[in-house]
Amino acid sequence: QQLVSLSRPTPPHAWDNSPDKLGTNLTANRLQAFLRMAQRIDADDPANPEASVLVSSLVETIAQLMNLPFGRLRRLRLAGMLHRVGLTEIPATLVNPDDPRTHMALAQGAQFGAQLLRSMSELRTIARIIEHQNEWWNGKGQPEGLAGEAIPLESRILGLAAYFQEWMVARGERPASTPEEALAFCTAEAGTRWDPALIEPLSNLVRLMQAGILLDPVRPQLSNSQWLLHSTGIDLPEPIAP
Repeated sequence: QQLVSLSRPTPPHAWDNSPDKLGTNLTANRLQAFLRMAQRIDADDPANPEASVLVSSLVETIAQLMNLPFGRLRRLRLAGMLHRVGLTEIPATLVNPDDPRTHMALAQGAQFGAQLLRSMSELRTIARIIEHQNEWWNGKGQPEGLAGEAIPLESRILGLAAYFQEWMVARGERPASTPEEALAFCTAEAGTRWDPALIEPLSNLVRLMQAGILLDPVRPQLSNSQWLLHSTGIDLPEPIAP
């Protein structure tokens, strides 16, 4: 499928000035701005410069392994791309993902990011997913202390995928973990921090990685953000269930 760049010159006769078309273009441009923010944050993190695209790929694969409806898969794809958009800086304590200071810094960043995203009505559902990615299964997380299935499913998946992915990069004196080691860190906190039911699809994902089946994720071209707008379905917001 050929993608058409928004920046490509358009013949005068091809302009569509209908309100719906103009509204879609404006929404795509605002989404593009948020994606650029996420890209800049990744660029400021030399230890993990592809965090957004890698987490987006992970959550999408987990959703597929869980046979979730396509709408939830699309929301997760975009939430993964934007999950760090509220970080004003990469916390130094991220060298230890289990440090309480790391958890607090990431939770505050997620709240700020959610506030930014809510400026677009089409992204309010995505904002909620991102805001609650640092909740814990036992209710001791942030920002609201939600527990169990009161935490949106997409948020549970996103938080687990981001934690799993962070372990697989070298940061400071911490060496990069193998997928098997990162899975073990996640499994150790099942029932405390993570939804125990998510460990099985994450384990299946690791098996796919071991078999070399997962393809390397591709960062979307920001100049073609309209395709992402439609592929995520954010122009058709839906309520999310726990």
